[in-house]
Amino acid sequence: MLDRLIEGMKALVGGGSSDPLEERRTRVRLRCYYPVRVSTGEQGFRSVVTDLGPAGMRLKFVEPLKRGDEILVTLEEDVPPDAVAAVRCQVVWCRKRRFSADRLAGLRYDDSEENLDRSWVRCILDSLGLREDDSSPQRRRWIRAESALPGLLEAGEVTSLVQVMDLGVGGALLQSPQTMPVQQRASVCLGPWDELPALRLEGELVGSAEDPLLASNLHRVRFDSPPPRKLKLLGDYIIKVLRVRSVAGR
Repeated sequence: MLDRLIEGMKALVGGGSSDPLEERRTRVRLRCYYPVRVSTGEQGFRSVVTDLGPAGMRLKFVEPLKRGDEILVTLEEDVPPDAVAAVRCQVVWCRKRRFSADRLAGLRYDDSEENLDRSWVRCILDSLGLREDDSSPQRRRWIRAESALPGLLEAGEVTSLVQVMDLGVGGALLQSPQTMPVQQRASVCLGPWDELPALRLEGELVGSAEDPLLASNLHRVRFDSPPPRKLKLLGDYIIKVLRVRSVAGR
């Protein structure tokens, strides 16, 4: 059941094509939320990767860039010790979103194959199962959907309203005005959302950091393995987020 659920999520992100997944890997892109540092020569700024695929990525909150610019994109989260932290990319397009101050940029990878194979990008794609060698059974923990759901985070004696920025089978990234100590038990409450009933997930608060870009705090919660009923409902939430984002054209 879970395998079919995750394959369905990938099909949604890929645009609903009926082609076999193996034939669509280079076109599949996953909506996500990864804070990065962008370097353009001697200057740099913080940004967020909201769309990631085998051929390129999309940035949100970008400073003015122009087509053809060569930039370095460095993941601000911890990466494996043997992974390359910075990936060289070329700007393919830039635009400002309608009815928003957000600026977007589309990038294609412009690095050596050796660096790309050891980069943080490939580490993420490997864990998502979006490369040829997708045999890892752990990849299901990293299927994620960019979200803007309201929720509630309870950790220790602190309770905070949050925005669920990143929702996955294995955990969530939460935006909150409050700081919280890490390495403690936590629970995340979602919904109800339209036809979906409320969902409460138990886990551990494994990361917390202030994010000046958002003028708030970001908390990472790793979920415990939920029972089948909750796992099915969590999958329904993720699929609904993907559908909403697809309709919105993001």
